[in-house]
Amino acid sequence: MYQGQSWTGKEIRQAKREIKSCYDRYRQAVIDQDGTAAVACVDLNTIQYYDQIIRLACYADSVQLDSLNIIDKTTVFRLKAVVDGPILCKMEGRDLLAYSIDEGMIGKNSVLRSDIGRVKFQDSIVRARVVTMGIPLPIQYEFHHESKGWKVNICSILPFANGFLSKDAARDGISENQYVLDMISYTVDQPYANALWQPIQPPSQ
Repeated sequence: MYQGQSWTGKEIRQAKREIKSCYDRYRQAVIDQDGTAAVACVDLNTIQYYDQIIRLACYADSVQLDSLNIIDKTTVFRLKAVVDGPILCKMEGRDLLAYSIDEGMIGKNSVLRSDIGRVKFQDSIVRARVVTMGIPLPIQYEFHHESKGWKVNICSILPFANGFLSKDAARDGISENQYVLDMISYTVDQPYANALWQPIQPPSQ
């Protein structure tokens, strides 16, 4: 209805209301730790991202894992440390996202004081800046209109988060790999950390 065509004033006003409603429902679902409700608010890009995370956790070898950015590596390692391997490998992206929210792995603090600001329309891409305690941040969520309405791509903010963590590791004077292991050290002890670099299951032949 909306994407891939010119925007009329009426469409823009309606889209803004629906986009704000989508974000508010997602935000409340995270606060309530209601994974099912949160998944209903996210777009296909988000689901595909979590599908990929599952594949990496289950089948990627140490070389593949070493090539990941900080955010993806941290996510994969943390899941391997806290979720039973066979259970994780039977999940799909929707299941994993819902589980992560139900269990507080995507915690309420990530959205508790956040909102979205001005919604901007650029061809088929719609973005809204993240606002925290009234202050606009240099982070934007993307929204897409799918068959069941507007959905938020919660992964659209990950490049900014990854850049921030990369700079933090550089300031600490440590490698990104050590930075990741330090971040999940409360979850897994150092001897077990070596197992995080191995696939849960061998690749399918």
